[in-house]
Amino acid sequence: NHSATAEIEWSIDDAPLPGSPVVPQGDPDGFGLWLRRQRSARGLAQKGLAEALAVSPSYLSRLESGEKAPSADALERLATLWGLDPITLQLRGGLVPPALAAAIAQDPEGFRAWAGA
Repeated sequence: NHSATAEIEWSIDDAPLPGSPVVPQGDPDGFGLWLRRQRSARGLAQKGLAEALAVSPSYLSRLESGEKAPSADALERLATLWGLDPITLQLRGGLVPPALAAAIAQDPEGFRAWAGA
C-alpha cells in the first residue's frame, strides 16, 4: 500500500511564457474542431495534411481531438500552407506571439481594460 501527497503552489514564475499555449488542452470546441473543419473543407485527409506540415498523423489527430496544443512551428507551417495570417492563427491555436506578449506587458492594465478582463 503506497500513498503520496503533493503540495502545489503557484507563482508568477509559473505563468506561461510568450509563445506557449494559453488555451486549456482538451477543449472540444477550440482549435482542434476548427482545424478539423478547415481540413475537411479543403478536402484533405489527416494523413495528407500531416505530411504537408511535416508532423505525424497521430500528432495531427491529437491536435484535432484537443488532446494536444499546437506548437508555434506547426502553426507557422499551417499559416504558410493555407495562406493565413500567422499571428491570427497562433492566437486561434492558443499561443500569444512574443511581439504581442511584449506589447501587452508594456501596458497590462490597459490591455485588461480593453479586453474586459
